Amino acid sequence: MPAYYPVFLDIRARRCVVVGGGALAEEKVERLADYGANAVVIAPKLTQKLQDMALQKEIVWINRGYRDGDLEGAFIAIVADTRDSRVNTAVSTEATARNVPL
Repeated sequence: MPAYYPVFLDIRARRCVVVGGGALAEEKVERLADYGANAVVIAPKLTQKLQDMALQKEIVWINRGYRDGDLEGAFIAIVADTRDSRVNTAVSTEATARNVPL
């Protein structure tokens, strides 16, 4: 089992990408917003709360599934609510290649 090191990040005004639009994504996005992040959500569907946040321009919603290149310029990435192991692997691969914490 890998040993993980806890870390605190200043995410104010940083591009933080969340892949997924369900309940877990909503929780993550709300927390990112609490800390001043520029949250970008990539998902074909959103919870009502995330839809409202997108309409209010509190977050950026990319209305589609994840694509390679979506982590360009990201400070951190979060995979939320995706049960597709291919998506999880693709996001992880891109995050590693771009040195983006995931």
